Amino acid sequence: MSKKQSAKLSPEVIKRILSGQYYIEEKYIPKGSTKSGPYYYLRVRDGKSLRSFYLGKAPSVVRLPREKVLEILKSRLGE
Repeated sequence: MSKKQSAKLSPEVIKRILSGQYYIEEKYIPKGSTKSGPYYYLRVRDGKSLRSFYLGKAPSVVRLPREKVLEILKSRLGE
């Protein structure tokens, strides 16, 4: 299965996002003595695993409404 196929949003994931059962994670990437970021990821449970989707680098990502987050995910996954 290709990476694109495995990245599809299942109905369970969509339901959890719309009901607010997710969180936004802020990651920093170390580069020598400095760090790069923050990079924002949406984290949502999909069955027994925890899925992570890259949302963007802008801090405005954290304040997005659920519907907008879902729209971003669908556009990035090509659905």
